[in-house]
Amino acid sequence: MTLPFLTAAIVAMAPSPPVEQAPAPARAPESYVTFVGMSSKRCVFMTGDVLFDARQFRKDLKDGFDRADGIIIYHEPNVRPACLATARRIVRELGFTVTAIEEAPKDLDMGPPR
Repeated sequence: MTLPFLTAAIVAMAPSPPVEQAPAPARAPESYVTFVGMSSKRCVFMTGDVLFDARQFRKDLKDGFDRADGIIIYHEPNVRPACLATARRIVRELGFTVTAIEEAPKDLDMGPPR
């Protein structure tokens, strides 16, 4: 009678075989949202709730965003084509993928979270 009990105890104490873990899912590509508009007949750019000129826009993107991700460039309906071209050039020169360039939806809120 002790043999089956002893066998069961040894089996229970034996290390279990390693469990294979599923590989981590691939990171889904993200898309940051930027905005291009006009203020006093000048191009302005946003990556959040702050307006930038082109130089500041480049610096903010370079220093604060993962270049492996895409960027959606939203714009005002009346923005000059030169402003869009500047935004597109800056984004591409920094190595981002431009996911879309389109007119900003009416409900776009680039402000801080509420």
